[in-house]
Amino acid sequence: MKQNNTDLPADDLAAGIAELEGLLTRLSKGDTGLRATVNSENDVFAGLKTLFNQLAEHIQETNDYAHEMAIGLCEHYDALSRIAGGDFSARATMDSGNEVVAKLGELINREADVLTGAISRAQRAEEDKQAQLHLLQTLIDTIPSPVYYKDKAGRYLGCNKAFESGVGMLRDVLMGKTASEIWPADQADLFQLQDQALFEHPGIQVYEETVHNADGTLHEMVFNKATFHNEDGSLSGLVGIMLDITERKRVEEAAAFQNILLSTQQEASIDGLLVVDENSRILSFNRRFVEIMGIPPQLLETKEDEPVLKYVTGRMVDPQRFLEKVKYLYEHRQESCRDEIVMCDGKVLDRYTVPLLGADRRYYGRLWSFRDITERKAAEEDARNAYQQLLDIVEFLPDATFVVDKEKRVIAWNRAIEKMTGLKKEEVIGKGDYVYAIPFYGERRPILIDLIDENVDDIKLNYDFINVEGRTLFAETFVPSFRNGKDRYLWGTATPLFDKHGRTVGAIESIRDITEYKRTEEQRSQMVSQLHHARMMESFMIRLGHDLRTPLTPLMILLPLIGKRVVDPELVKLVAICSKSSSSLKKLADKAQLLGSLSAPLKTDELERITLSSVLERSLADCADSMAQKNLDCQKAVDPNIVVQVMPDQIKELIDNLISNAVHFSQENGVIGITVEQHNETVTVAVHDDGIGLDPAHLEHIFDEFFKADESRHDLDAPGLGLTICKRIVDNHQGRIWAESPGLGQGTTIKFAINEKMPATGVAYKSSLLRRAL
Repeated sequence: MKQNNTDLPADDLAAGIAELEGLLTRLSKGDTGLRATVNSENDVFAGLKTLFNQLAEHIQETNDYAHEMAIGLCEHYDALSRIAGGDFSARATMDSGNEVVAKLGELINREADVLTGAISRAQRAEEDKQAQLHLLQTLIDTIPSPVYYKDKAGRYLGCNKAFESGVGMLRDVLMGKTASEIWPADQADLFQLQDQALFEHPGIQVYEETVHNADGTLHEMVFNKATFHNEDGSLSGLVGIMLDITERKRVEEAAAFQNILLSTQQEASIDGLLVVDENSRILSFNRRFVEIMGIPPQLLETKEDEPVLKYVTGRMVDPQRFLEKVKYLYEHRQESCRDEIVMCDGKVLDRYTVPLLGADRRYYGRLWSFRDITERKAAEEDARNAYQQLLDIVEFLPDATFVVDKEKRVIAWNRAIEKMTGLKKEEVIGKGDYVYAIPFYGERRPILIDLIDENVDDIKLNYDFINVEGRTLFAETFVPSFRNGKDRYLWGTATPLFDKHGRTVGAIESIRDITEYKRTEEQRSQMVSQLHHARMMESFMIRLGHDLRTPLTPLMILLPLIGKRVVDPELVKLVAICSKSSSSLKKLADKAQLLGSLSAPLKTDELERITLSSVLERSLADCADSMAQKNLDCQKAVDPNIVVQVMPDQIKELIDNLISNAVHFSQENGVIGITVEQHNETVTVAVHDDGIGLDPAHLEHIFDEFFKADESRHDLDAPGLGLTICKRIVDNHQGRIWAESPGLGQGTTIKFAINEKMPATGVAYKSSLLRRAL
């Protein structure tokens, strides 16, 4: 075939050579992806092209291997750089197709793991060390006593919070400083001398010293110091603990003073004192004990309880009883005892004994106290006799009386005060703490008997009336809710009691209930005031009615005439207003004059027996027009057979006013109710309206002259005397009138009650006031 190819034309040969030359040029420039097309049948260059393609493939494989290795090495370099920078979590890639790169990554990672483990262990060791140091510092800080440590040069290495507080300096500031930089010069010099002595003789050092704290206070301190060493055994420094014994010093000084005070008190006591230990051995006794018992000094010096006990019991009237008590107390160590001992020479001793117990109730011995009460017993006998005489006198006094001793304990409580207070003798005798005040005030508090020697001005603050004669007090007071809840007025007299030497031994108080007297006085005063008011009102009403009639008469005549002659509509309105006002004034004058006339006494010949139903019918007929204007319905429940003995004109006026009042305050299309009932001899009349109602606070006042429930309303048709007239009429008939209302907007009922056979006593309004007052 090659021979056949040599016959190719020259142009084809040149073209083949040029193709090969172009391929070599591209390959030399790095284009390893090119390939020559080989035609093995007619191409004379087929062999060369094949060789060229093989060469290009080989060069491409070599380049790919070198590239892959370069990339892998760059990645390994980046991982090594991160590890070198402290990122021990960094790892080299191990999935490279390049065997050398993969093995190198594996080697890097293995060494990184070893390095990471070593560093982690070092970090944990450092953390453990820091935790131990923190724990140690925390433990030192919890110690309430100041703790510090220094190096051999005397520089502070550390301390706890208590030391910081004492020196007034934080640990970070204190570290590295010497004593002379922290403490006053004299204090620092002393500390440095002590430190130097400890360094010269290593071990433990203890001494006391007064320390000036940063807050200026002085503290007594015990210094406990010890040296510490390096690992090689050389001296490194010292550690010190300062124990504050200031309070202990104070306690020791106080204890020493208490011992002196106790010894002095024991000798100064008027009682004979004997102290024995838990084994009944004598610990101490005072001079008074020797005097009272007459014990030979040499006997006491033996310190034995048995010989002393034998000597003392030999001088007693009843030694056996005394010895039994002593035996009992020694067997029952926790008990105390007080009794009296009678001696053969007539002397009487008050004996008192208590165990000496610690805070833990441990028994340390016993204290015996003996007091000579011979004179006191004789005085008590005299006092008992005098006291019995006093009781006999007090018991039969008519006024409520009680007696107290100097300690304000009740020693006498007579029958009268038992009756007044409800407290029996056995409930109060012997008791103090103001027990006698409870029945009067419901609490324990000073009363008159407790104020005998107090300042008069202070006493006046608690009493309505007070008078002082020497040391005797006279007082009047008001006691609310006494016993059964009723208010009482009490008059009291309190004076001290004296013994034969003029010394105060107690006090006595007598109490008298003057409530009825006070009420009579108050009612008499109220009656006088009401009578005076009634006279004034009567005079005023009569004068008002008379004075108003004189100017009103021409007005009532002329105004209607003027109204007929006036043409101007506005003037007509004005004249109408004047006429209405004049009519209202005339009504007021008539009412006032009527009210004044009702003060006249009722006479026997003026009383008549009439049926109430007939009076009601006439009154309803008179009010028919006004009821029609409001379209009011009247509902009656009246027994036509009820007859009363009354003054007819006054009863007609009474019912007229009640019905007019109901019409005036009723709502349009409302209902007025009238009922008449009789129970035994009492007849009750009720007039009800469903109008504006009354505030409960006004129910007591609606019968007062000119009272208006709503002061803002100026109602000329209601002058304010109608219900006052009603009350005057009912009072004249010795009856009762009152108002009832559930509240505002819920209507009102006016009721009055009279006796069907009222006796003609000749009394009128003023007399009824007197009757109610009495």
